[in-house]
Amino acid sequence: MDKSIITVNIFGSDYTIKGVAETDYMLKIAAYLNEKMNEIHDATGIKDPKRIAILASINICDELFEARKNLKDPVPAEQLQAIRNRIENLISAVDKELPTATIEIPMIEFKAPVQPIAKTSKAGGEKGKKENTPEEDKK
Repeated sequence: MDKSIITVNIFGSDYTIKGVAETDYMLKIAAYLNEKMNEIHDATGIKDPKRIAILASINICDELFEARKNLKDPVPAEQLQAIRNRIENLISAVDKELPTATIEIPMIEFKAPVQPIAKTSKAGGEKGKKENTPEEDKK
């Protein structure tokens, strides 16, 4: 993939960014950082761009960590337990309402003639030599 080179303005300064990401994506990231830096400036009155950038970075890292935590455990344990309890109650209610049913499965009879299977000797005989069937042993 070709590298894109763009110029963005973050907190009043122009920066040239080179990256493999799509240009629109890089512009969105720069705009987000600019927004965060302006929020810090407006909320604190700090004038030093370096301090504002550090505080914005800390806030963005906090957002990232929170997002990761939410991905690992998106539903709180108490809420999961409430869902489990509700499911169990619904299953019980359905079980009470459904009539008990007995299903009879008829036996299937096979009427095809059964042929004895020729066995090969396993112990000491020649490989592939056919063993006698009980009827042949009587002869």
